[in-house]
Amino acid sequence: MKNLIIEKLESEVLRLVDELATLETESKEYNDTIKTINSLYDTLNKEKELMLSEYKVDVEAKRVDNDKLAKDTEADIQRETLKDSKLWNGVKTGVEIGAIVLPLASFALHFREGLKFEETGTITSGFVRGLVNKMKFTK
Repeated sequence: MKNLIIEKLESEVLRLVDELATLETESKEYNDTIKTINSLYDTLNKEKELMLSEYKVDVEAKRVDNDKLAKDTEADIQRETLKDSKLWNGVKTGVEIGAIVLPLASFALHFREGLKFEETGTITSGFVRGLVNKMKFTK
């Protein structure tokens, strides 16, 4: 819309300048045409300045939107990183607990097998056999 107004103003100024060439330089119509050209030219400049300021406002609004989008994207990335970090911390904690519990469970299982020795008199596992070999029997 603004471009159409500016184009019409420019074409009218050009038409008046062409018409000015046909008028006598000292006539009243010549002076009136010059005043009209000056007025139209001032209006044209104001329209261009207004269009430029609107363009600047649009560019600034787009920059602000882009900055906001970038911040939102960065916040999303940080949230995802934190979520992944929590997941890996949970996995790491699970592995550390497993590293403690599994040997204890294995020891308890073998110890239970070793206690069967008390009942049957046969050694059923290598673990218990190793323990028995290390024991010193005294009378």
